[in-house]
Amino acid sequence: MEKKDKLHYIYDEITELYGDNFIKFLPNILNHIANYMNKAMDVLTTKNVGLHLYYTTSIENDLYDCCMVEKAEIIRIIQSCFNIKHVPNAVEPIYNFLMILSCFYRQHESEIMKKFKLKTSPADYVLLYLGLRIYSICQRQIFRYEPNPEIMDYTIEHLSGKYYVTKFDSAFAIIQYFVETNNESLNADLSYINDADIHEWVSKIISRYKSLLKYVFGEFDKNYKAKKKYTNDAIVARNAEDGNTFYTETTSASNDITLLVNKFLNAFIGEPVVREDIIKLVIKRGQKINSVKLTAIINELIHDKESTDRLSLIIKNIVSYWIVSCNKSVESFHSMEFIKSAISIYGMSNTKNDYILDVKKILTDVIVKYGSSLMDVSKTSTVNAFKQDIYLYMVFYMATIK
Repeated sequence: MEKKDKLHYIYDEITELYGDNFIKFLPNILNHIANYMNKAMDVLTTKNVGLHLYYTTSIENDLYDCCMVEKAEIIRIIQSCFNIKHVPNAVEPIYNFLMILSCFYRQHESEIMKKFKLKTSPADYVLLYLGLRIYSICQRQIFRYEPNPEIMDYTIEHLSGKYYVTKFDSAFAIIQYFVETNNESLNADLSYINDADIHEWVSKIISRYKSLLKYVFGEFDKNYKAKKKYTNDAIVARNAEDGNTFYTETTSASNDITLLVNKFLNAFIGEPVVREDIIKLVIKRGQKINSVKLTAIINELIHDKESTDRLSLIIKNIVSYWIVSCNKSVESFHSMEFIKSAISIYGMSNTKNDYILDVKKILTDVIVKYGSSLMDVSKTSTVNAFKQDIYLYMVFYMATIK
């Protein structure tokens, strides 16, 4: 392959191929970014930097679709560039693409803002979006699970005043500040960036994000361990109406449950598609229902942001059943014992276990919400069959997570 010596190879190649699209589809791109930020508002407006900002493959693909860009072409251009070291962050397609998109808009800012009657710079908007994307990755690398909110609030309130998290009123403000100041010592040309500076800019903001997040996580971890060590009070007691079941959940168990729920929730949401291998296992083991309809409902449950609370509650009840009702360890989900017990308790028509009863109620809501266009939800037998197989999918999936 002939070497490319141009310092701006990535910018030139991408804009030559897609520059017209960048202008033509600017409204679509801005709407995509606005929708993403609006949906993430609960996360962005809190000071809790451990609360996960999600950015899935489907969101990334939607961005490419908005401007009619082929991701494969972006990858090809990056791979054929000889001006950069081919290390992960340097060749990440979305990082390179968003930086080039921002620089393109800055280079043509006057004409674009006039053409679309814009009051704010689309270049700054896209660069901020890149900052959000990078933050979402750094955050999950440091905070693998979402932290206990009460301990996190305490942690943030008692942080040293010299750290950014104490100077701003939200995660969004922190991200915005990092993006706006990231080029101060680098001095990259953000209207016509060269190949090497793309990686330098990305590497610098990653380093700054991680430095902040590691410090906060370290302080949170100290407070979490201290509370877990010294607090042994019972905080939750659940009693079935007939008095046959009683569970006491200690603070330690509650913390474990919170961590596990976040772990499983992140895993579910992080999967771009429903796993076909588990669907086949469910159909084989379960009610032999229509796999296409089952997959469609599970996909909606997992990826519809409006159902995140439902999904989280289902997971929490399954986790609580295993940790509290069965008194099992947090390490024992990856086992046949968990699968057999979870399937058995659900199959008991006369079960008195509150956690499983809650799961069944929530799954009824799921079927009504997402299955109405696919089946007759007035038929109890049909609804129950789909409920059971969704439950099986979740149990099988949870057992695969180590």
